Amino acid sequence: MRSRNINLVMAFLALTLSIEGAIVSGDSDTLQDHWGAAIYGDIVVWMATTNSREDIYGYNLATKHMFQVTTHAGPQEFPAVYDDIVVWMDYRNRNWDIYGYNLTTGQEFEVAKADGDQMDTAIYDGIVLWADNRNGNWDIYGYNLSTGEELYLSSAESNQMSPAIYDNVVVWSDDRNGSWDIYACDVLTGKEIPIAVAPGDQKVPEIFEDFVIWRDNRNGNWDIYGYNLTTAQEVPIVINPSSQALGGIYGNIVVWVDDRNGDFDVYGYDLAAEEEFAIAVVPNNQLMPAIHGDTVVWTEGRNDRLDLYGHSLSSRLGFWITGEDQQPHEGETEDYEAEYLVLETYHLEGAILTVCFQNKLDTESIMSSEYKNDSLITSQLQEILQGNAQTCFSLHGEYAIGDNVTLLTEKGTILSFTVNPEEVETPSEMDVYTKLVFLIPLLLAAILVLFVILRKKGGYV
Repeated sequence: MRSRNINLVMAFLALTLSIEGAIVSGDSDTLQDHWGAAIYGDIVVWMATTNSREDIYGYNLATKHMFQVTTHAGPQEFPAVYDDIVVWMDYRNRNWDIYGYNLTTGQEFEVAKADGDQMDTAIYDGIVLWADNRNGNWDIYGYNLSTGEELYLSSAESNQMSPAIYDNVVVWSDDRNGSWDIYACDVLTGKEIPIAVAPGDQKVPEIFEDFVIWRDNRNGNWDIYGYNLTTAQEVPIVINPSSQALGGIYGNIVVWVDDRNGDFDVYGYDLAAEEEFAIAVVPNNQLMPAIHGDTVVWTEGRNDRLDLYGHSLSSRLGFWITGEDQQPHEGETEDYEAEYLVLETYHLEGAILTVCFQNKLDTESIMSSEYKNDSLITSQLQEILQGNAQTCFSLHGEYAIGDNVTLLTEKGTILSFTVNPEEVETPSEMDVYTKLVFLIPLLLAAILVLFVILRKKGGYV
């Protein structure tokens, strides 16, 4: 489950204010930003902001039903969700406390209300975690929803923040060594172990089964590292000159945002295959991704506000959660594939694949990149189509009959198709056709010349 650090919250707010047109607190009740999503199964929860107030909203991906979780005055921020329980930071008492909501019973309940602030929520199987400064520094506390028992999980005199939990293992950021490192604790035994004690800062850990990931700036910029609790081995996941931030993990898939292309995009890494892949490499900033199952969700700044978008790793189709209206709403969302583009024709000539589309929208950037056989291939194309217009363009690469090709727009993945032999002119056929086109005129010219010569030899004037 996702956990947050207050410093990262402030950094995120600063970043969103730098996005052209992005508004963190709206000027009217109709303008809202949606950000900071968490996901479990089919349930996505997030913050919706209006007039400097944040409430918690939710969305069921299966039923396509949107609902409001909190209505209390004062901000409610950074929810986490597990099964049918949503927990969040709540400022209704003029300091940050932890509250929860049961989606099945519709009941709200108090988790932690103590002196000082309680923040950075996380939840796993009935155990809620948070960072707590009631003792004058930040410690990790927990609460067992079944027994009503409060847990005190860190005893060091330093600060501990950004907890995350899986099964009996809790991980957090810890500054006991003068900079931020990653530590872990077994809830059952109370045994504490260091995970990452390296130069620079290691922050905001996430955990799934026996694998921990975190942000790491030991190399002078933020990278993503991981640690296998079973083998006790550290694994660098992405190290490059750009910055990586706010990742998540589920199964073998790690996700993060990356500014290698000039703004933040969503990338993934398959730990089993040891392969990196792009999830959303499109205009605008994609921020704060979360993952559960094969679904990735994130915050994106476009249309003068922040909205939530998602991507299915299995179908490689994108979808929107908010973004079509100014208000949270109940109603259906549409997959991008069905939303506006229809494949008309395509053919193959050597290494060039020609694709023709009809666009149903007024305007759209067709693509900035494309997939072939699950590998990302950079394309130079940035095509703009008008409503109901048809256009064709060429993709350069090593294509063959039977290849799977998926095209991306600025809204995400929109179309997948297989190069079909029934609709393909093979290179050999194209060569024969090209030769005939050029040889026939030459043959006719040669016949004409021969006819003229024969006439002269026969004495005709």
